[in-house]
Amino acid sequence: MMQLLRRIAGDAHGNVLLMVGAGMFVLVGGAGLGVDTIQWYLWKRQLQQAVDAGALAGAHAIAQGAPFESVAKRDLDRNANTAIVVERLSRPPVSGAYAGNTRAVEVIATTSNVLPFSSLFLVSAPTIRARAVAAPVRVGKHCIISLAKTFTGIYVAGSVNADIGCGIASNSTATGAIAVDGKAWINASPMTAAGTIAATSHNYPSDAVLQPHSAPLEDPFAARDVEVPTQPSACTASKLTIEAKQNVRLRPGRYCDGIDVKGTVTLDPGVYIVHRGLFRVSSGARITGEGVTIVLTGDSNKDIATAEIAGHSVVNLRAPTDAEDPYWRDILIFQDPRGAVAISKSGTVTSRETLITGTSDTRLHGAVYLPGGDVTFTGSSSSAMACLSMVTQRVTLQGTPNLRNGCPPDAALATAATRIRVVE
Repeated sequence: MMQLLRRIAGDAHGNVLLMVGAGMFVLVGGAGLGVDTIQWYLWKRQLQQAVDAGALAGAHAIAQGAPFESVAKRDLDRNANTAIVVERLSRPPVSGAYAGNTRAVEVIATTSNVLPFSSLFLVSAPTIRARAVAAPVRVGKHCIISLAKTFTGIYVAGSVNADIGCGIASNSTATGAIAVDGKAWINASPMTAAGTIAATSHNYPSDAVLQPHSAPLEDPFAARDVEVPTQPSACTASKLTIEAKQNVRLRPGRYCDGIDVKGTVTLDPGVYIVHRGLFRVSSGARITGEGVTIVLTGDSNKDIATAEIAGHSVVNLRAPTDAEDPYWRDILIFQDPRGAVAISKSGTVTSRETLITGTSDTRLHGAVYLPGGDVTFTGSSSSAMACLSMVTQRVTLQGTPNLRNGCPPDAALATAATRIRVVE
């Protein structure tokens, strides 16, 4: 027996089989663990995608004034590949850098599924957890904002060559909320729309940032709650006309039934209330003024005054600074919000329109704020604005003007642009 054992112990036959047998346990175990680990990682990625989508949908809903919970849950369900448990769906986030931000949404979800191999060694399946926070973040500034929520908000047509100097934005959710037609060219970045942007690569520079389906922008002047002055209540003048050969200086006051400038006018600093009628700067006229605000109003929404600046006029107007008038700072033209937009049964949009025909002698520094009206900028020659901002219902750029707006992206008149993104 001892000799037999010594002979077996020294026999090398079958060693490979023994080693393979011993190694198969490790090999099969490692392969099984690898397969389960890959599955856990895949579920983690899918769950992260689901909570990202839910958080984004919820933040977009908040931006549009809609209930966020149902929207967020709907997108969670659409993107979930496994059964999930929503651990937290909150506004504002409870934790993280955006805790307390009422425009941000936090989503936390978990999933747990039993896998064949790992269940041999684990009492319960591991819990996979994912968290996402979505919120509006600043991504540039806008000089032109259309507040209209329907139809086209910003329309650029003809052979316009516009260098805005900063971004443009439309709050319309329509297809073609920003529309650039024909040979028109506009250099504006970012171009932001709640709806879609109808333009081709021939209508804007290659480095322009286009942001369709973005959150609507807030009215940058709404928080200031500016109102039409009640004083003076009496008319300073009625149906005032400055003839072509006249050279006059006007004082702030209430000008009833319009002002027609055909000659030369210097405006003293202050607020000029145009009550009904039209504030018109005719062709060949000259008007200058610093620290000036022109308020367009009326007795009802049917007779709110409008403005018209004709081509071939010399216009050099600047809005008040904060030091000159903190209430009206930066606002050059303000229209009574009672001049609200109306949509007829046929779908035609009507509103109080201000017409600006730009030329090389047009210098406007300030904001044209018409919360219930439209602005149409047209012309046939070069126009270089000092720094013009427009916040209106709708804006139209047409004709063949070469519009150059000298408002830098970091100017006080430029309104911060936002885009909803996953931030955590």
